[in-house]
Amino acid sequence: MKKKLYAIEKRLWATSIKDALKREKNTPPNDIYTDPDWRRNNTDKE
Repeated sequence: MKKKLYAIEKRLWATSIKDALKREKNTPPNDIYTDPDWRRNNTDKE
């Protein structure tokens, strides 16, 4: 159980870091955490 909670915390932590980086530098997210909003705002193809 503790391991599962740690995994969830780790994922939330990684997601919050991704969001912070996205706000600061507008960098693309990791492939694991693909964000449709980021794609919409940062791709010219669509």
